[in-house]
Amino acid sequence: MQKDHLPSKVLLNRVILRMRQTLPICAVSLCFCYAAVAADSVLEKGDTQSAKRATETKPDKPAAEAKPEKASKTKSDLVWESYTPQSGEFTVDIPGAVTIRQRKTDGLPATLYECTTNKLSFIISCNMLEDDPDAFTKYTTGVINSMQDKEPDHAESPATLAVTGKGWSGTSVSFSEFGLAARSALITKVDKANIAYTLALNTPRDSEETKRFFGSFVVDPDKATKAHAHDEVPISFEIYKTVLYLGIPTALLIWFLVIAARTKKK
Repeated sequence: MQKDHLPSKVLLNRVILRMRQTLPICAVSLCFCYAAVAADSVLEKGDTQSAKRATETKPDKPAAEAKPEKASKTKSDLVWESYTPQSGEFTVDIPGAVTIRQRKTDGLPATLYECTTNKLSFIISCNMLEDDPDAFTKYTTGVINSMQDKEPDHAESPATLAVTGKGWSGTSVSFSEFGLAARSALITKVDKANIAYTLALNTPRDSEETKRFFGSFVVDPDKATKAHAHDEVPISFEIYKTVLYLGIPTALLIWFLVIAARTKKK
């Protein structure tokens, strides 16, 4: 006995009905996907702004009346000490106690070493790089853009200089406001490793503090590689977007075909 087949119009109506019934679940899933992408973008923007916020110095409020002040250290009186983390991955001169913080950058672990003394903010940030020949160039551009003043009246092109040191190579950057050098950054890549260190300080590049801070920075590539051997290597954001934007339409197509097949069987 030949099995009756549903007319195409009836079959299509049933498929559409099934899709309407399961549409809320699909919509919620899509919302979660795009919410995750939006959250990643917000976190990335927030992380890339951290160096600039930390190196900016707020202006002092004018005193109501002159009062005698206690003697305090001047910048030239800073007590410098050599600092090396427990991993031994780098060594640098820094004038005070160092605070270590773990944070997420692009969804991956990053380490911040911070020292604030006498209104100076010394920052060292350690980040993993993508396994991409242009990864360090992109990273450098991102750091410069995040630290550059976005105010139209203040904006000036930062002055960059290619530099090398023991165990690293990179770029020294000077940021200016109103025609005056305001803060500096040293963006480095470890020799033969996908690891980047950024040093930031809220003083001009030619200041004694910046010269000593940047000039004393030494990296041990072997120890740095060992210290971050278990860190995740970030996936290229372009690959991430491709998978996301191709994956969603593919999932929708599969969803439609499965519902159509089940409806046809009935």
